[in-house]
Amino acid sequence: MTYETFKPKTWRFLWILALAAAFFSARPALAVEKTPDQVPRKKISVFFYDADIKNVFHTIREVSGENIVIDPDVKGKATLSISKPAPWDQVLDVVLKMNRLGQTRRGNIIRIATLGALERERKLAAAAPAAEQEKTEPAETEYIPVNYADAKKDIVPHIEPVLSPGGRVGVDERSNTLIVSDSPTHLRRVAEIVRRMDQPPPQVMIEARIVEAAASFSREIGVDWGMSAEVRNGIGGSDFGGTYGFNAAVNLPGRAAEIASAGVNFMKISGTPFLLNAKLAAMESFGKGKIVSAPKIITLSAQKAIIRQGVAYPYHKTDDAGNTTTEFKNIDLVLEVTPHVNPDSRILLDIDIKKNDIDVNTIINNQPSFTTKEAMTRLLVDDRETVVIGGIIKTRKSGGEVGVPFLSRLPGIGALFRSRNRIREKEELLIFITPKIIRLPQRRASSP
Repeated sequence: MTYETFKPKTWRFLWILALAAAFFSARPALAVEKTPDQVPRKKISVFFYDADIKNVFHTIREVSGENIVIDPDVKGKATLSISKPAPWDQVLDVVLKMNRLGQTRRGNIIRIATLGALERERKLAAAAPAAEQEKTEPAETEYIPVNYADAKKDIVPHIEPVLSPGGRVGVDERSNTLIVSDSPTHLRRVAEIVRRMDQPPPQVMIEARIVEAAASFSREIGVDWGMSAEVRNGIGGSDFGGTYGFNAAVNLPGRAAEIASAGVNFMKISGTPFLLNAKLAAMESFGKGKIVSAPKIITLSAQKAIIRQGVAYPYHKTDDAGNTTTEFKNIDLVLEVTPHVNPDSRILLDIDIKKNDIDVNTIINNQPSFTTKEAMTRLLVDDRETVVIGGIIKTRKSGGEVGVPFLSRLPGIGALFRSRNRIREKEELLIFITPKIIRLPQRRASSP
C-alpha cells in the first residue's frame, strides 16, 4: 500500500475550498423584487348608488390595504355597479374619472385631489427652477425710452406688478425714459410691456361740409328723418336721451320758431365721400343750395376737435344807472367732435353741436333775444363713413306785386288788375362729417 504525504499548505487550501462550497450550497437563492405594476391586484365587485365619494375611497382603501389620503376639497357622489370582479386599482381609476379627480403616488401613499389642484401644483413645480434661477441672476439696469405714452402715468403702473421683490423702476421725466433695475428675466418682461403699450396713437382727419340747402335736398341724398326721440326743452337749448340703432335717423323736435327750428338730427349715410361730393356739386349747379364751408381738422384719437363758424353780433346793454354799453354775442355754429379709434379700425364719435342764433320774433327792450340749440350724441362709424347732421331749418320770406301795366295803377279798379305774392322758402342747414384714420409708422428710439 502506498501512502501519499500532503504538505500542510495543501491541506489548508482544500479546507478553505470545502468551507466555501458548503456556504454557497446552504444560502438560498435571492428573490427578484417585483415592481408595484407586477404585484397582483386584488379583484373586487362593487355596487354604489349615490354614495358619498369619500366613503367609496374608504371602501377601496379597506379592500386594497393601501394608504389613501383624500384632499379636503374632494366632494361629490358616485353611482357605480361592477358585477364581475375587477382589480381595485381599475375601479379606483373609473371613480376618479367620473368625478374629475386625479391621484399621485409617493412611496406607498396614494393622494387623491381635484384635477385643478394637481395642475396648479404641477405648474408651481415647473416654475420653481425658473424662480430659483431668477433669484440667483445678478441685477442689471436698463434705460428704456418711451416715445408716445407718458412713462410715469401710463407705463409705470403696468410695470411695477411684474418686478421682482428687489426690482426698482424710476422715470426721467425730462426725457420720458424708464430706468429699470432688475434681473435679466424681469427686464425682458418689462421691455415687452413697453413695446406693446408704447404705440403711436392714430390720428383722425375730421372733414366737415356745412351746407345750406333746400328742405327737400336731404331726401334726395337718401336721408329720412323718420325716428322721433324724447327730448327735454329748456332755456338755452335741448338735450336728449335714448339708444338708437345705426343707419336710422334721430329726430329731435323742439320749439317752432320763424328763423330756425330747434330740432337736430343725426344719421349715417351710405356711399363714398366721392359720391357725396358729386351730389353736393350737383346741388349747387341746380341752385338748390350752396356749400358754406368745408373745414378740415386733424386730431389725435380721444382728443377733441372744435370747428367754429359765425360772427360776433353787437348789441346794446343798459345798466341800472342808464348807461349804455355795446357788447358782442357770438352768433355761430360750434361743432365739437371727439374720435376714438377702436382696434378694429372703427371710430366712435362723440359729437356735440351748438347753434347760437338771433330770435327776431322776440324783442325785449328794443333788443332781439338770442337762442341756443344744442345736442349731443355718440355714433360708431367705419373709417371714411359719413355722418349727416340736420334739422336746423331757416325760413326766408319774400314777396312782391304783380299786375297789368297801367290798369293796375288806376284808382279804385286797379286792385282788380294786380296781386301780391308772398313766398316762404325753407332752407335746411346740413353738416356732413367724414372721419378718416391716419396712421403713422412706429419709430423706436435707441436706448441712451
